[in-house]
Amino acid sequence: MRISHLLPLLRGELVYPGRVSHLVGAPDAVREVVRVEAGLLAGVSTPRGRAFLGIPYAAPPIGPLRWRAPQPVAGWQGECEATRTGSPAVQTIGQGRFAPVSGSEDCLYLNVYTPPGRNDAPAGGWPVMVFLHGGAFALGAADNYDPSLLAAEQRVMVVAPNYRMGAFGFLAHPDMAAEQPDGGSGNFGLLDQQAALRWVRDNVAAFGGDPSQVTLFGESAGAWSTSYQMLSPGAAGLVHRAILQSGTAVDPLSIVPVFEAERAGATFAEGLGASGIEELRALPATQIARAPAIRRGIMGPGSWGPVWGEGVIPTEPARAFAESAFQRMPVIVGTNSDEGRLFGLGIRSHGDFVARVRADWGADADAVLARYPAETRAEAQQAFADVITDARFAHPADRMRRLLAGQVPVYGYRFDDDNAPFALPHPWAPMATRAYHAGELAYVFGTRWVLANPARFAPAQAALARRIRDAWGAFARGEKLGDWPRFTAAEPAVKVLSPNGDRVEADFAERYGCAFWDARSG
Repeated sequence: MRISHLLPLLRGELVYPGRVSHLVGAPDAVREVVRVEAGLLAGVSTPRGRAFLGIPYAAPPIGPLRWRAPQPVAGWQGECEATRTGSPAVQTIGQGRFAPVSGSEDCLYLNVYTPPGRNDAPAGGWPVMVFLHGGAFALGAADNYDPSLLAAEQRVMVVAPNYRMGAFGFLAHPDMAAEQPDGGSGNFGLLDQQAALRWVRDNVAAFGGDPSQVTLFGESAGAWSTSYQMLSPGAAGLVHRAILQSGTAVDPLSIVPVFEAERAGATFAEGLGASGIEELRALPATQIARAPAIRRGIMGPGSWGPVWGEGVIPTEPARAFAESAFQRMPVIVGTNSDEGRLFGLGIRSHGDFVARVRADWGADADAVLARYPAETRAEAQQAFADVITDARFAHPADRMRRLLAGQVPVYGYRFDDDNAPFALPHPWAPMATRAYHAGELAYVFGTRWVLANPARFAPAQAALARRIRDAWGAFARGEKLGDWPRFTAAEPAVKVLSPNGDRVEADFAERYGCAFWDARSG
């Protein structure tokens, strides 16, 4: 970010200069214009693919539209420049009056990447993959990722939307429920994702995409979102396959009923001096962004995430999946071998570890501390990493696969590269990160992102990355997955994706202590 962009940020203003794909600046890039429902879009086409960036898919959720369901985007005259990404959602690292805030409430934009040559699309169009970014429903953006290689190599179209996050996307409040009886309180970010999926249905054919072959995939909060969309009546018919990378809606700690979230939302408003939703709408975005969350979300107390019990997600997730109250489709559900090591880096002491476990697990904390003993800081970091890996990722993935098995085709994986590239230097990562949370993203996209650069791949890692992309592409195209067996109750097969050679294992549940965590799932 340039200084000229940083200065308004320091004054508390929300600005974003946008980013461009490497395709936009390529010497052989040519301008290409496509007509969508709202008007003309001017993107770029190269021999390596096409990119159309910063496409508005809904009206800006600002002013009176803050905390309302996304509204249709207004059309425009002439050509809309589509060579620079739109702003991410409002987000901050930390709380307090001086916490840095970035992004904008005007964030409902998406990016489109396709293979080269619109005329080279198959008769029915390219299959479409819609990627939902992660970030604990509080951080991140679609433009952190470059799906252009995945699109060109796998002959698929990739769409990556932003969606509202933090309090703007997942605050629940009784006033919101009263003014929007069809649902939304606590789930506006999910409604944004559905608006993006409707845009896909209505517009991808103009780029050469096939709206009848849509795979929704996401990592972390994006995976949680994908599984929630499988449960939402508003997403019915918009998605035909799903890939969950490290996150599911059946994680016991993230299952929050709307009435509980609305009580917390009323307290949140009171803490900002607002007596109701209209006074909250009048507050500056920076003030809301800097206020700490006071309810449980996907990362435990004090974070954000979706809720159930209203129109967007009517039924408690685990019950809904068990009772077949979901959109039936083939699903890949996977995790990484060492998910929690990324989070273990934040443990400062043994006391910190104990406090985190007690905050998350309450009456079960003593049993958890006994199963994961630690005394030193290093041991506490590793113990916390193991708790997060087992409880928040491995066990929910195993639970999800077992709930789906027998109802839809489901496939399991475990990403297992002990040397997955990690961008932060050693002082920031005193514990080896191994196959950490989000470590697979550089393999799925084959392009650089915040935490990893595929340029650092050894040959075996590059080969693994290609196998992963080939599997994701084949799944999106509706093809068989070669030697990857389906997960069933009788044969709980999980494919281990490793640079040392892939294999199939049947002991995933035992490896990660799923029986222990099953007993604490409620």
